[in-house]
Amino acid sequence: MRPSDHPTTPPTSTTVVLVDPTSSDGESSLDELRDDDTYVLVVTLLTGRASNALRDFAHHTGTSVTEAGWTYLDQVADRVARPDRTVGTIAATGPDTALELAAIVTEHAADRVVFPASIARTDRRAARRLAQAVPVEIVAPALTARITVAG
Repeated sequence: MRPSDHPTTPPTSTTVVLVDPTSSDGESSLDELRDDDTYVLVVTLLTGRASNALRDFAHHTGTSVTEAGWTYLDQVADRVARPDRTVGTIAATGPDTALELAAIVTEHAADRVVFPASIARTDRRAARRLAQAVPVEIVAPALTARITVAG
C-alpha cells in the first residue's frame, strides 16, 4: 500500500478485493462491494497467470511490471472510490494467492475477502486455503456462495 493511501482514522471494517487484470471476468469481485464497505483494499498479483496483462502492458510501454500494476490499481481505485469510502491499493508479489491474501488480512485486520470469478480458473483452491489460514468471510461467487470460518 502506498503511504498516501493510509487512512487517517482506523477503519471499522476492511474488505479486501482481489482483481485480475488478465481475465475478462477478473474484476467481477468489484460487483460484490456493498454500500457499507467504507474501507476497501484493492489487490492485484504481480506474479502468476493473473499478471500476464501487466507484463504485456509493461513490455509495450517500456515500464516495469510493478509500475504497470500500480497504474492498473490506481485506475481501479478511482472507479470504486466514493466520498464515504477509503480505497487503498496493494500490489502483491508472492507466488501463492492464499498466503499473500492471508498476510494482507492479518496486517490490515480485514473481515472480508472477495475473489473475482476468474479464480475458478487460475487458483481454484485459493479460497479454501485462505479460509484455513485466517478467520475471515470469503466471497467467491464462481466457487461457492460464501465461506466463513469463525475465529
